[in-house]
Amino acid sequence: MPPAEVVYPSKARELNIKQNVKQEDKTVFISKLIFLIKSRVKLNVKNSLVLQKK
Repeated sequence: MPPAEVVYPSKARELNIKQNVKQEDKTVFISKLIFLIKSRVKLNVKNSLVLQKK
């Protein structure tokens, strides 16, 4: 079996990047993610309301 780095180089790089990320960067990333999810949900709610009115 070849090492995981050979099979999934992008995954290994992802893990390294995640490990190198500072704690404050993590919190910023998480808050951005939450913001994105919230805005996505708001859009979905608006769209469903518009669809219901039709």
